[in-house]
Amino acid sequence: RFATWLTTSRSFLITIAAPIDPNAPLDDLGRAIAPPTNEQQKVRVLVPFIDMTNHSSDQPNAKLTLLDPEKDDAWFALEATRPIAKGKEITIAYGSGIESSVELLMNYGFTPYTNKIDEFMLTKGGSKGEHGSVEGGLSGWKTSLEQDEKILAGCVGDPVLETIMRFRIQMKKSYV
Repeated sequence: RFATWLTTSRSFLITIAAPIDPNAPLDDLGRAIAPPTNEQQKVRVLVPFIDMTNHSSDQPNAKLTLLDPEKDDAWFALEATRPIAKGKEITIAYGSGIESSVELLMNYGFTPYTNKIDEFMLTKGGSKGEHGSVEGGLSGWKTSLEQDEKILAGCVGDPVLETIMRFRIQMKKSYV
């Protein structure tokens, strides 16, 4: 499972045209005679070095573009979506740009320091103490937000624990 997650967390989900039916009749040049179709399929691809590009769901200035998707030797490019000043970081929106921190962690192996989408993922209503309500959601944690912030302050030199604590703090702050 871990190896699968490591691989998929470095991959990108792209949409391509559905493959032509292998049983379709062929023309004189050996090309499939098939009616045009709008069918598409989603596949995960590994694009070397692209995961070094940082994420921005708010204002990405580039996007991953698939060039010549109909060809077997299709290739990818980072395409600017607006002018980028010299020395400015190039950012893309991983996924659709509206993933929660949990989805970004599962699909791409990272969590951003802040994520406005997290606020929308949590129900703020409901009965007191009900799962999903503010009271019920925060009471389900074994530590308080304040305790987590103290733990974060003390985890200098441990990047794994720091990432975990930042994620927990971010989730808890989304309830408030």
